[in-house]
Amino acid sequence: MANDQKNLRISNVNYHFKTPAFEFAFQWILGAQTNGGSEIGECFYAASLIRENESQSWVDVWADLARTVERRAAAALSAGHEVSARENYLRAYAYFRAALMFIDPFETETAKSAWLRAVECFRKAAALMNPLVEPVAVPCDDGTHLPGYFIASPNDVKAKRKTVIVVGGADTFVEDMYIFIGSGAVKRGYNVLLVDTAGQGGLPFEGSFMRPDTEVQFAKVVDYALSRPEVDPDQLVAYGISAGGYIVPRALTVERRVKAAVACSVISDFYAYMTPKSRQ
Repeated sequence: MANDQKNLRISNVNYHFKTPAFEFAFQWILGAQTNGGSEIGECFYAASLIRENESQSWVDVWADLARTVERRAAAALSAGHEVSARENYLRAYAYFRAALMFIDPFETETAKSAWLRAVECFRKAAALMNPLVEPVAVPCDDGTHLPGYFIASPNDVKAKRKTVIVVGGADTFVEDMYIFIGSGAVKRGYNVLLVDTAGQGGLPFEGSFMRPDTEVQFAKVVDYALSRPEVDPDQLVAYGISAGGYIVPRALTVERRVKAAVACSVISDFYAYMTPKSRQ
C-alpha cells in the first residue's frame, strides 16, 4: 500500500475499483482466498455488480453473495458433505464481513445484526474444522470478557507447544484473524490464541471502546494463554497487525512472559497516527 498522507489506504495497484476505499476493501477480501476466506471468481463477480462509490450497492451485493454461499453451506451439511459445508460457511462469513465494511457503525442495530450473521457463519465453519477452532472468553478484572478463539496444534498433542497470541486492528474482527493469520500458524505447528481487545470487533456493540492502557488487558490474555495445558510458557509469542502493531509492542514494554513478537507494522505513537493533523 502507498504511504499517502492524505489517504493511508490508497494502493499502487488497482484490480477493479476507482474509489480508494472500495479498492482497499476489495484487495482485503481477495487476500482472504489464501486460507479459504474467499474465492476469486465469486469476488470479481460481486465487484462487477457493485456501483462505483455507492456504499449501499457494496453492502447489498456482498450480503446477497453471502446469503447464496450460506445456502450452499447448509445444503452441503444437510447432505453430509462437511468439507464443502465448512468451506462455504467460511466464505459466507467473509462476504457478510465485507458488507459490514460499509455499513454505518452508528446505525447500531443494522451493523450489529450484520456482524452477528457473519459470526454465526464463522462459528458453523469453526465447528467443522480440524483442528477445532474453539470459541473462548478471556476474563478481565472488571468482570468483562474478551472474545476469542483457541486452536490447538495437531502436532504432538500430548506435549506443550509453541503458541502465538494474535491481536488485530482498530477495524478488524477476531474472526478475520483466523483467515489471515491463524490458519497459517496452525499449519506451521503453533497453537493459536486469537483475541479482540477493548474497542475491537464486536466489543463496541457492548459499550467496550478502545482504552489507553491496552497493556492491562493484554496481561489478562497472557494469563489465559498460560492457563491452557497445551501452551509452552517458554515458547509464547505475540503478533499484532494494524492497531495491533501498537497494542502488542506497548504491552511488551511491561510484559515479560512473551518471548518474541511481530508487529505488522509498528505504530510507535498511536495519538499521532490517529489525529487528523498527522494526515495533512
